[in-house]
Amino acid sequence: MTRPRSHRLYQLIGDRIFQARRALELSQSEVARQVGINRVSIVNIEKGRQRAPVDLLWRIAEVLGIELAQLIPRNADFDNADEGIQLSADDLSAIQKATMGDVAATRQLQEFVQRAKSRQLDSSK
Repeated sequence: MTRPRSHRLYQLIGDRIFQARRALELSQSEVARQVGINRVSIVNIEKGRQRAPVDLLWRIAEVLGIELAQLIPRNADFDNADEGIQLSADDLSAIQKATMGDVAATRQLQEFVQRAKSRQLDSSK
């Protein structure tokens, strides 16, 4: 059974929150405290299990020092997710190291690698 696209939306948002938080070396507890919610809520938001309203996402983005729009996936992000293009923990770690914690650069490099892997997958079919 295929999960609704909205479920994947919240997973992708959660992934972006997780990546931005880790790049800043902030704990879930610290983000939760600054946003005004409990740590379990941050855990659930990062996992895509809790659907955060826009005002809460706005506050999280402010704490992470990014624009709200950076948390919202584009259509291409869904396409890559649907094709099963996932970056390994080693890939993500190397990207974060290369971008020195710059959240926007991290996101751009992750998207570039996902597109490259997608093209590689397409050419092998």
